[in-house]
Amino acid sequence: MDEQFKNLQAPKRTLEQQTQSYKHIKSKIKRRARYQRLQVIGTGMATVALIFVLLTMLINNSTIVPNHAASSAPLEKAYYFTNLSTEPIEDIDKWYYTSKTKIAPQDLKFLAQIADNTIQATRVYEGDGLPPASRDFLLFYDDGAKQYLQFWATTINQRQEQFVMDVATKQVYELTEAESAQLQKLSRELRIVSEILKLVIFGLVVSAALLVCLKFNLLGSTEKFNRTKKWKPFLLGIGFYVYATILQGVSLYYFGAENGLFVASLLLLPILLYHWRQLGKSHYQVSTWVLPIVTLVAIYYVFVLI
Repeated sequence: MDEQFKNLQAPKRTLEQQTQSYKHIKSKIKRRARYQRLQVIGTGMATVALIFVLLTMLINNSTIVPNHAASSAPLEKAYYFTNLSTEPIEDIDKWYYTSKTKIAPQDLKFLAQIADNTIQATRVYEGDGLPPASRDFLLFYDDGAKQYLQFWATTINQRQEQFVMDVATKQVYELTEAESAQLQKLSRELRIVSEILKLVIFGLVVSAALLVCLKFNLLGSTEKFNRTKKWKPFLLGIGFYVYATILQGVSLYYFGAENGLFVASLLLLPILLYHWRQLGKSHYQVSTWVLPIVTLVAIYYVFVLI
């Protein structure tokens, strides 16, 4: 019996083996501490960047696009967009407003003629209480000048009105029936194929991001992820869509249009809060490297898809 107990005892290790084990454990502890510091630094930098972007947008001195005035410069490009407010949208010429749709090059000549007619118009609108415009237009000229036009085709004071107004000068050009119909046709142009293509690419981007996270165990162990119930990712996707839709609504209410920086920044807020929550834990389930991957997905969703 004593001989059997001796066989069950742990094998004796030499001093050299014990020293190597100690160094190995100490090295792992150092790597873990270094990784935790990187987690704190990465999450902190992302949080500071998010706060800076939001504060910059909220306290920025907004301005209306200035008048193009008389110029011989040709029209380079133009956009149309929906304005749900009764007032013109400030800073709509900034790149981060994503609700603008580019007008086809073959339609620029017609729009440039409408803009010139508005500049030369003698009538100036001096009243207030206009309903929301049917469509707004933003024009960019080759010399760097910009022009913001609003188009109405509605009934005002029991009278059918069809006119374009320069936002900066309040000059009004009354449209003919043909011109009004052409402007409405511009604003209603459908791009079904391109929208479907963008949706397909978004699916590929999400799939690629998920594969990268799984390959490098950025979402925790692969075994634990595989044990996750199948309905949870589906529910998470629905929650993301609802949350993004709410953010778009808030952006429309506060800015009058879809502000891409505002929406993208707040889309990243939940993952940042999750990282701060897990900083005090000894084991990280989600790596900080997930932040730039999620950022790329959010950028595509905000600035390309919607």
